[in-house]
Amino acid sequence: MVILKKLGPWLDSLAILAWGILLLKYWITGKLSILIHPNYFGLTLTESLPITRLQPQEFRNTTKPEMRSLVEWVRLLNFNPEPDTYIGQKVKVQGFVIHPPKVAEQYLWIGRFIITCCAADAYPVGLPVKLPPNQTRAAFPPDSWLEIEGETITAELQGKRKLTIQASSLKSIPEPKNPYDY
Repeated sequence: MVILKKLGPWLDSLAILAWGILLLKYWITGKLSILIHPNYFGLTLTESLPITRLQPQEFRNTTKPEMRSLVEWVRLLNFNPEPDTYIGQKVKVQGFVIHPPKVAEQYLWIGRFIITCCAADAYPVGLPVKLPPNQTRAAFPPDSWLEIEGETITAELQGKRKLTIQASSLKSIPEPKNPYDY
């Protein structure tokens, strides 16, 4: 009890020092983006808040379909969820393998985790992938990383029409240094 009274005034300072040392460690090792979204690095160093826009931005997707990341495809679907809009577009995405239950063996999901602020708020997104006729998802273990090339189709999965990647090429890749996307 006596020790706690003596240390009490210093606990806040020690906590801030420990947080600073942790941030410095992650910054030096190049892993700071695992803790904090790169757009918010400034908030960890300064007391100011970022300037916000008064008007919503206009949505324009000028990226060629084959250059879109998995996250860009998911954001595009959030803007316009009609899968037939995208039929026949070329796809080249990278992500980790998910085997959803109650889905046929010729399908798997390719996923990524998105960070909006820090790793604590990361959430998964993904798209279904229809495998070529001679392959099943057993050949691709869950949590392994793939680069998938193909074309978009519409498939009915679990009673819902979904934008699906008809894979023409599946290539195993190593897990990226930073497996998160933003």
